[in-house]
Formats: sequence, structure tokens, C-alpha cells
Amino acid sequence: MEEIKIIIFGIYLHFKYPLMKIALLALMATTLSLTGYAQIKNESFEKKKENSLIPLDWNFKEIVGYSGQIDDSTSHLGKSSFRLIGTDKIKGNTFQNISQAISYETNGFEHVQVSGYVKLKEVKQSLAFWCQIWDKDKMIGFENIESQQPALRGTSDWTKYSLKLILPKETKKLYFGLYLMGQGAAWIDDFSIDKLEIPYSPPSAEVSKFVSDLKKIIKENSIYKDSLDWNEIDQGIKFFSSNLKNTSDATKVTNYILGILRKAGDNHSFFQTQVNAQKYSTGNTNPEKTESALLEKNIGYILVPGFGSLDKKTMDDFAGDIQQRIAQLDTENQIRGWVVDLRKNTGGNMYPMIAGLGPLINTGELGYFVYPDGKKMKYSAWSYTESDKPTSTMGINIIKSYQIRNKNNKVAVLVGPRTSSSGEMTTISFIGKSNTKLFGEPTGGYTTANQGFKLSDGSYLYLATSLTADRNKKEYRGKIQPDVLIKSTVDDDQVIKAALKWLNEK
Repeated sequence: MEEIKIIIFGIYLHFKYPLMKIALLALMATTLSLTGYAQIKNESFEKKKENSLIPLDWNFKEIVGYSGQIDDSTSHLGKSSFRLIGTDKIKGNTFQNISQAISYETNGFEHVQVSGYVKLKEVKQSLAFWCQIWDKDKMIGFENIESQQPALRGTSDWTKYSLKLILPKETKKLYFGLYLMGQGAAWIDDFSIDKLEIPYSPPSAEVSKFVSDLKKIIKENSIYKDSLDWNEIDQGIKFFSSNLKNTSDATKVTNYILGILRKAGDNHSFFQTQVNAQKYSTGNTNPEKTESALLEKNIGYILVPGFGSLDKKTMDDFAGDIQQRIAQLDTENQIRGWVVDLRKNTGGNMYPMIAGLGPLINTGELGYFVYPDGKKMKYSAWSYTESDKPTSTMGINIIKSYQIRNKNNKVAVLVGPRTSSSGEMTTISFIGKSNTKLFGEPTGGYTTANQGFKLSDGSYLYLATSLTADRNKKEYRGKIQPDVLIKSTVDDDQVIKAALKWLNEK
């Protein structure tokens, strides 16, 4: 299953669809009015726009290879339905969408479903329902029917389908729509929104322990713990944990907890499944490799990607490989400057990255974890030490750490939007070092530090437990801004050109 990101009205929608190599698609559609409606309007497609076969109150813009119109020849209710057709003129992996804005306010958490009737004829790919959930200003949830049941395709007579939603109390409006992807014909009709009354049933002892442990970890360790309203949070946990039998079904609870942390300002914490935790403990989960090269006029180039492992040997090998590449470039050439490319560094375990780049960062305290401690801040440094003997730095064993010949060489550090989390910690380790500049675009903005906590089912919560600061104790609470702000294109790497220009200046 591939994850697809589709832009609808400027919002990224995420869902899974069983196609190979589907490209990112941009849906060009009429912007939905933010003035909502009490329920779905023109739910049976009986009303047309003036001098048109397009239904009143629905947003529809025809895409090349598709067509859509009210059809009076067949219906589930009333005299009309809406027909979507995909032809052999479709260009690429596009789709045809129809949508509507609906006002909907809740009394606390609610289960609802949006239902409608569908008739299909030789649909090769799929017809799907989707819904964005909005508060007053932003999207706070999204569902696609393909995550709830098999794809709607083939040929079938009128059948009722429902998209189930969990609406938080902040809900103000819904953006509901359907799309046809690929060739075939689909008719839609008779839509409604219904509240589902699901009685509360206590979760199992297994789930209760899982949730209790999770709450305790967050209450004691989150840097946002003082801004969390646990009376309110407990109401949500009760709602989402109702009738849960085992922790494998507890994603509703963990997603809710993450949503609460996001609202408090934590954009970095995440859960890691037991399966992924096992992979993380045994090998590098990031397939990208370190790269090195000699650039023009004897400039050493090192690209360090993200690194995902807690395995001791894997960590040591990763850091050692970086140092060996630096040593080879430095001993075989008269290096005049260095480029450290972190633009593909999406994070993971910071210590092998920093230990590997240690010869270019210099020794000493490179940055700080910053812990709120009452009204004060407590600083805990991360450092690099070098030695010509076997040594351990930040828990990484370097058999023989390398010391570059000219420690006064300039270092250009390249960063961008993909430079995130531990990639940003690595970036911070260079900030404040003499003869060093950052080039590129602002980083991802995940500059809190996460600590891993093992949960009762073997999964992990990686929780933001501290802020970060550079060697001068300047704190970072968002994106790191480069010294030289510049963008590149696929065909023209302006960032590295600007870096080389600076490195070659006397």
C-alpha cells in the first residue's frame, strides 16, 4: 500500500491506495465557502445550477478525461442522481472530485457517519468518500473510506456505504466529498449525516494499564505537562478507550493523546510500534547512505543522512564511516574548506551523526538539552572529545578518532526543510563554531529533544522532554534559520554554489 498526498483546497490529504508509483496530484477545484450548512444540502441531487447539469450546493470542476452531471435516468431516491464518468482520455493518475461544506457542531466527542448510495459500472480503480474535520480555522482530522473498507470498484447496483467519523468537541464544520479515480462510471445519491449512539463499555485491564502508564509518563516528563488539562483529557481517553480489548486497538487513544500534545505546542513526540522498535534496535532503518567527494579547488564534501538505530555496532560503524571519509579526503588532498550537507537528514539518533562529524565540529560542549525546572532552566550538555587512542564519545566508540590537519578550515553546513529532529541537533552542534556558516532554507522545526519510553505492549513513546540550545546557550524553539537563505531547484543547486563561493573567498 502506498501513501498518497493530495492537495485539496490547499490542504494535504493523506490516505493509502493500492497503486504502484502514484505521483503527487494537485486537485484543482473551486474553493469551498467557509459558510457551512446545517446538513448536507441537495443530498439527492434534485436541484441544478441555473442553465447547468451541475448540482446546486456542490462544488464541481471537470478534470480532463472525466465528466460529471445530474442524471435523470436513474436514482436511488427522487428523480435524479449525479453521474461521474472516467474515460480513456484521462491524463496520468488524476481523479474527479465533487464536494460540499457542512456546518456541524458537537456536544463533546461524537461518533457520526456520512452515508450515501452508490451505483457502479466497470470502475477500474475506485470511487471513494472522504471528509475533512475542521475547527474554526484549521483542519483537525481526516478520514477516507478506503481506510475503513475495501475499495469501491467494479460493477454493482445501488448500495449504501458509510464513512465513519469521530468528531472532537472543537468541530465546527466538515468538508465532505467523493472522487472517482480511473475509467468507469459511478452514480451517487441520497446522502445523510447521522449521529451514532455507542454506549460506553470499560476497556480491558490490559488497555487500562497501557493508558495509565502512558498518562504517568507524560505527566512526569513532557515539557508541556504544565499546560495540559487532565480533567478534559481524561474525558477524551474514556471516549476513545471504550470497549477496547487489547493494546493493538489503542491507536484511537494514542492518536488522541498526540493531538492533545500537538495543541499544547508539541509537534515532535510520536509513537513507535513494537515491530518498528525491534527494527530500530537491530539495524539502521534509514536506507540512505553517507556520501563523500572532493569538490572544486580541494573542497571536502560530506553528506550525512538521517540515522535510525540503537544497535551499538550499527551506531559505531556509521560514525566510524563518516570519520574515515573525512580522514581520506583530508590526508589525500590539500583541503581548503568543508561542505557538510544535512539537507537529507530527517533525524533519528543524533549521537552517531555528531560523533562521526566530530573532526569538523571541534571538541568541547556543542549544545545543550534545556529542561524546565520550576522557574529556572537546567542545562545538560552534549560534547565531543577526540583522541588518537580508542575512545568513546556520546556513547559511540571510535577506534581511532581522526583530527583534521587544519582546524581553521571554513565549514559550510547545508540545511533545508528535510533537516529535522536529530538533523537539527547536528546542525546546532556547528552553530557558534568559528569559520562556520549555514546555507540553504529553514529547517523542519523539530528542535525539541525526544526521550524514548517503553510501554507495556513493547511499543515506545518518544516524548519531547527538553528544549535545545547551541554552545552559547541560545535556545531553539522552531525552525533554524540559515545564515545565507537561498533555494535550489532540481536542476540548479544554488545552495552548494553559494557555499563554494564563500569557501573560496580569502
